[in-house]
Amino acid sequence: MKMFKKILTGLSIGSFAFLAGCTVSGSDDEIKIGVDPVDFGEITSEQEFMDAWNNLTDEQKEFEYAYEILDMYYLFAHSDSLKPKGSPWYNQLAHRKNYIGQGVKNLYTRRAMPDEFLDIYYMYMSMNDMFTQYIDPTYASYDEFMEEFNARDTISDIGYNLMAIHRPDTVDAIVIAQIFTGSAAENSKLRVNDTVLTVNGTICISETLCNVLGRASVGTKIPVTIARDDNGERVEFTDTLSIVPYISPSVTYKVIDSVAVISIIEFAQENTPSKEGTYGEFLQALKATENTKATVIDLRGNPGGDEDQCINISTEMLPKGSIISVEYKPLDATQTDEQVIYGDTVRAEWDGIAKDRYLVFMADSGSASCSEYTLAAVLGNRHSPLIGQNTYGKGIGYGIAPTYLNGSAMITVAISYDLNKETYHMRGFAPDIALDEPQAMLDTAIAIAKEGKMVRTAGYSSEILPRYFEPLKKDGSSMKKIPGRKDLGRYKVLKIKK
Repeated sequence: MKMFKKILTGLSIGSFAFLAGCTVSGSDDEIKIGVDPVDFGEITSEQEFMDAWNNLTDEQKEFEYAYEILDMYYLFAHSDSLKPKGSPWYNQLAHRKNYIGQGVKNLYTRRAMPDEFLDIYYMYMSMNDMFTQYIDPTYASYDEFMEEFNARDTISDIGYNLMAIHRPDTVDAIVIAQIFTGSAAENSKLRVNDTVLTVNGTICISETLCNVLGRASVGTKIPVTIARDDNGERVEFTDTLSIVPYISPSVTYKVIDSVAVISIIEFAQENTPSKEGTYGEFLQALKATENTKATVIDLRGNPGGDEDQCINISTEMLPKGSIISVEYKPLDATQTDEQVIYGDTVRAEWDGIAKDRYLVFMADSGSASCSEYTLAAVLGNRHSPLIGQNTYGKGIGYGIAPTYLNGSAMITVAISYDLNKETYHMRGFAPDIALDEPQAMLDTAIAIAKEGKMVRTAGYSSEILPRYFEPLKKDGSSMKKIPGRKDLGRYKVLKIKK
């Protein structure tokens, strides 16, 4: 009998803060995995449980709670049937007694903390899963962690996206391709398609120089001289902009040589210029480039984000009914006495705006998680070509949940497969044309988009990527060091001050 269900009430799979996790709208199948009864003092009655629970210290409760979250929500806690082929990476969850007292023996830390916290660190690290980690409340509370995680950068510059238009025998024209929401440019007389002549009195001869000249502290006044075609006549004027902070966009776009280039920087649900998150910005980019027949989707350096965002964005590039992914995740622990893993086929629920556009994708080794989820959806259905480097290889989703003492439990709670039920996890997407130099990637992608004929022939990497062996020592043991800020960077670069 799962007495911990009462303690876990209110913490369901849906209450996790998901990051490329799984949202199941209807189950196609389920896998029931037998779980040994919880050996919490051989307790069989609710009264015995409550008596024993109330006799624990807060630190002991933290350990028991952290164990129970792993027991019910860690996708691979009781079965290796869903492990990608050839993977030595996942460890099943052992009995709680195997972890008690091990933290002090096997881990070292420069911060003083209760022995129970060290045992939790040891337990989570024993999964050999770099995305399953514990953060104790003395390092950062769950609320602090989530505030930092959902925070997005603000920028203080003019606030436009520029593009260079080549002009033979003279300097390139620097043209405004996009004006960012909330920026000084939005509050000025500047418009899309204006040519920027000077910024702060200096002639703009390149995008880079123009952007550097436009950076300044909040409140700085910067004069910008532009040229505009006004009913066939060239008009020049200067407007002085007062720099204001604005939220960094998660999508930028421009049209280069009749090809739309849309860059998705991350898949953010909150704190974006659009109330609909990155998806809302992506819709704006599609509508702004609706007169183009071919589009390059740039996912280079995009580490991922919220799954609902990548599902909606993928849908806009697919016909209704297309299979986006096949996902597996545990059922809500408060509704079952054993871990039950549900399978769900996620489909596009409407015809996408860009379903008929010829698409070319760019990605690199920093393209991960939701970026790869989107690639699996669109490349699998439309066989669009991929230019760049082998991607990161993260086909799992993790959730972040508060612990008993308001620490953070970050747990792998989902794995996704493509429409052929193959996984890119630990392998990543191989490019159809392998290139390392950024400008060469862009030039090649635009040339392919203009021709509009190439189809994808590459698949996933043939080998497991080295990073997925890094958490393992040669003797198979786990890391011996408490995770720090550098380790948290795989979730997002955090700025927690402790």
